[in-house]
Amino acid sequence: SQRRRGKRLSRSSWDIAPLSLRPAQCPWCETMSAHDSDYLKRTVGDALVQGMTKMVVAQPDDAVEFLGHFLLNYVKNKEAEVERLDRKAGEIAELEEKIKTADAKAEAEAAAAAAAKAEAEGEEEAVVKKLSSTEEPLDEIKPALELVKKNCGAGAVYLGVKETMEDGKVHIRFVEATEGSCMKGKWLEQPPEDDEENTTPGMTFNAFKEFEAPGEPTGEEEEGEEPPTVMKRNDFLLVPNVVRQKAPAMKFFGVPRLGQYLAVPFTHRSFLHEDGVDVVVVEDAIPEGKEDEEGAETIDQALSTHNEARAKLENVDYVLCMDTMGVGEPLKDGAAEEAVRWSKVILGALVDAETKIFESEKDIVLGMKDSQIMDLKRLPSDLEEVEKEVAEAVAGVGEDGDAEIAAAKARHAASFRVVQKLSTRFKTFSQKKVPPKRTMMKAIMAIASLANGEIDAEVVDPNTGAPDWHKLQGILNNFVDMLGSLNPEDPQVWQRLENMQKYVEGLEVDQLREENVALATALSFADQTVKLAETIRSKQPTIEEGDEE
Repeated sequence: SQRRRGKRLSRSSWDIAPLSLRPAQCPWCETMSAHDSDYLKRTVGDALVQGMTKMVVAQPDDAVEFLGHFLLNYVKNKEAEVERLDRKAGEIAELEEKIKTADAKAEAEAAAAAAAKAEAEGEEEAVVKKLSSTEEPLDEIKPALELVKKNCGAGAVYLGVKETMEDGKVHIRFVEATEGSCMKGKWLEQPPEDDEENTTPGMTFNAFKEFEAPGEPTGEEEEGEEPPTVMKRNDFLLVPNVVRQKAPAMKFFGVPRLGQYLAVPFTHRSFLHEDGVDVVVVEDAIPEGKEDEEGAETIDQALSTHNEARAKLENVDYVLCMDTMGVGEPLKDGAAEEAVRWSKVILGALVDAETKIFESEKDIVLGMKDSQIMDLKRLPSDLEEVEKEVAEAVAGVGEDGDAEIAAAKARHAASFRVVQKLSTRFKTFSQKKVPPKRTMMKAIMAIASLANGEIDAEVVDPNTGAPDWHKLQGILNNFVDMLGSLNPEDPQVWQRLENMQKYVEGLEVDQLREENVALATALSFADQTVKLAETIRSKQPTIEEGDEE
């Protein structure tokens, strides 16, 4: 190192020794205080140590210039380092801010999702609660269908029920639909059994059949043969493209449009039919202490019986349907499973409703059974009283009177008094949810038609052609007043006789009496009204043609 740059440098060890190694005889070191030394070490110590170390290694000709350049570069490097660290800190802060923003966004989205879920669950809970708390869930079914529509991404959702018409034909009637749908009140007729080609529209009926889903295309189909277009499971039927569906055929209630169709069948076991509640006599258990009762000839003498109402269930088929025609999107993933879940919710509501109905219905039926027994026992004395009044009326007819009309009027008036005794029976009858037997409904319609004229449009279901019990209940509420308004001398009553005859045809009063004394008595009174009207008409002088009234 002493021969660097081609010449020998002559300098003493004093000139090149670091300050820390110089002898204590350094004149300026003697005057430096410890405070000044700490200050130098703290502020420029690191820079000077690095610079002087490099200078010792390099041994430049101009040590001062070398050290100066080093210190200038040292400052630049430090500034660059500070700038780099600042930039790094900024990047870290920016990254932390992004993470914080992302976390906040994720938390907000999670909170929004939780709120939406809670709102949806709350909305569903409210809908389900309302469905389960009513005795007429089908009247409250629309909000549930709207939820299904939203959850499944459908364009329309509608609920149908399979019914058998008076002529024996089977159809599906859609009892409710979501807002904007035209399906409420529409119906599908079951295709005939001999339609082997499946060309008659009625795809929905296939939802009730149990058969395996068609397989995937194999590539071996004959030329022109289309792959399967229907997905069928026992719990739902899905048509991916209704426009392409050929057989079984789809029925459109408007212009066909691209979309999917889903049908979910479910069956409800219902007692709301004319034979839905049966009254049976049940033997009670042998009372305690009666098993060996002395004096009992047989054990039957120790038994007691009571009437018990029992439900007789029949299948009622429903189908929950939806489509995406006009939506432009298929159903959401899991829509079929969601629809199946809601079909079970609806089924549960129907079961809950009928459970509540049966509790009140059985009391009504048992009460009517007891009333029927009492009415049968009292009937002979009532009829005897009628005949007594008729005999008295005939006996009181003078020489110029008409005994036939007097007898008819007396029987008519006495029969109405018997009806009035039974007024509470009609009120109780009107409270029944289970429709009565068809013979009873025909009797009610016969009497109502005599009082009000043609009533088919008011009480007959246009879809099935059968009497609507809910509408007949309203007539029973005012039954005695309606009977009391019958005036045999009113020409309008005469004109209504033909209306009445189409209902009473085939009705036997004696047979009806065994089922319901009150209704048979009312029908008998209506018959007395008819006979009195005919008697009065027969006694009137005939108006010759051309004569004026």
